[in-house]
Formats: sequence, C-alpha cells, structure tokens
Amino acid sequence: MTTASVKGLKELDAFLSALPKNMQKNAYKAGVRAAGNVILQEARHRAPKESGKMAKAIGLSSPRVNQDGTVSIQVRL
Repeated sequence: MTTASVKGLKELDAFLSALPKNMQKNAYKAGVRAAGNVILQEARHRAPKESGKMAKAIGLSSPRVNQDGTVSIQVRL
C-alpha cells in the first residue's frame, strides 16, 4: 500500500466541512478518483505491450467511504 503526504489539508478540510454531507462525500470521491487515474495511467504505461490486453485490463474500482471515514479506491487488474 502506498501513502502520500499533502500540504493544505487543514484548509481543505475546513472548506469541505462547510458543505452539506453529500457534497463533502462527492468531493472526496472525485479527488480520490482523480488521484487513482494518475496511478492507472502509469500502470497502463508500464504494462507489457505485446498484445495490449494487460494494459486494457487494468482499471479502477469505485471510490468507497470506509467505516473510519476515509475514502479509498483500488487500481486492479
């Protein structure tokens, strides 16, 4: 599993806290999906190019809100 450090999260959290809950959830999911797309593109780029089937098979799961309130997404094959 990979973790990342991001600056400005306190300010972002304060901004998102002012939004209704459903908008907060959608904003977090959109951000996680955008980050997942970066990793997805890199994984497809590094996949073997013999037939191209592996690169096409790499995909993203739907963003999920976990029980602890975090949002996660999976890059899968």
